[in-house]
Amino acid sequence: MAYELATCVNALCFKKRNKVFVLDKNKSAQLLRGYQSIRKLSSKEKSNFNTLCRGSALRYLLTRSYDYLNTPKKALIKIKDPKEYLDKLNYHRKLNSFKDYGK
Repeated sequence: MAYELATCVNALCFKKRNKVFVLDKNKSAQLLRGYQSIRKLSSKEKSNFNTLCRGSALRYLLTRSYDYLNTPKKALIKIKDPKEYLDKLNYHRKLNSFKDYGK
């Protein structure tokens, strides 16, 4: 469950500032607070939350990179820029604890 929450942070709690995606700590704090009003995260989940966020960002970076390189230009799907998740992954690398996510 904590991995899905980390994926939600990546999908919903970043904003673009000066062409780079950065964490909106207010949004992430609200998301985490709301989640924990239903289900408390364990201390182990909290201590590993940054790793889960990195793993989720890496997964999307790799998927988007593969699609970017391998999807035919005439395909009907929209190819998404993988750089968004590179920015997010790099942002997570600067954080150390669960509290850094605004909680």
